[in-house]
Amino acid sequence: MRRANQPDRHSSERGGLSAAVCRTVVLAAFALAVGGCGASGSAKAVDPTPAPSTMLALGDSYSSGEGTKESDGECGRSPTAYPELVATTADLELVNETCTGAKVDDVAAQVGAGGDTRFDVITISIGGNDAGFAALLADCVGLDDALAIATGSDALSTLSLRSCDVTPDELDDRARALDERLSALYATIVDDHLAPHGQLFVVGYPRLFAASDRWASDEGERCDGVTRADADALGVGVAQLDAVIEARVDDQAAATFIDAAATFEGHERCTEDPWLQGFTVRPRLRSSFHPNEAGHAAVAEAITSQIRS
Repeated sequence: MRRANQPDRHSSERGGLSAAVCRTVVLAAFALAVGGCGASGSAKAVDPTPAPSTMLALGDSYSSGEGTKESDGECGRSPTAYPELVATTADLELVNETCTGAKVDDVAAQVGAGGDTRFDVITISIGGNDAGFAALLADCVGLDDALAIATGSDALSTLSLRSCDVTPDELDDRARALDERLSALYATIVDDHLAPHGQLFVVGYPRLFAASDRWASDEGERCDGVTRADADALGVGVAQLDAVIEARVDDQAAATFIDAAATFEGHERCTEDPWLQGFTVRPRLRSSFHPNEAGHAAVAEAITSQIRS
């Protein structure tokens, strides 16, 4: 007799059998699924990013190597400039289009020389000539007749000591005027000339003169013809330009800002161990106030340490 709420024995057996069958089917299906994934459904391994093999160097005299002992030619390129050192250390095939005097608008021709090639590594320093820092520095030092100095005729008689005729606000305006142009330039380089997974390294400018309170003990009121006050003003101007450059670099995920001011800290002009040339009459005037071999080596190290291998 079947009691209330007591399951029928046969019904219970059928239910137990059904449950057992279900469990068996589920387990079998699970085993099949797992086995299938192991046998033929495994995901393909993602190919690792290939090691970089090509490099394009762009920019002005701070990239070309102007001022180093072996700089030569119209563009002042040197085998001891940081692009050459980076390419050698990282084993990259280098196309070097850097040139003394280059401005932002000249970079289009520089990258065009690379054709349709997309490069794994691109380096550039640009903007200083657009901001007029070379002319400003010449005015601070007081080069009334640069041609006479360049040709070596009565070299130092044309050097008159005077102060920079520029305010911090004017320096800031010069830097900010480059904002949109640099933004467009970096975007074009990344979009049209950088390989997938490539890296763009934008090198800022070092402070030329140490802050006047850090000058070497044997320096007087002037260093390389520049007063302490003007040296500090020029330092502010470089910092303003670097800030604009860095901000635009930050817009590009593939770009990295190389802080040359930090790299050269303690090795500016007027320190015991400067990594920049001072006022240079020979072999050419334009070599003045450019990184020397030690400076380029330091920049090269800063770049190579961040190249993905």
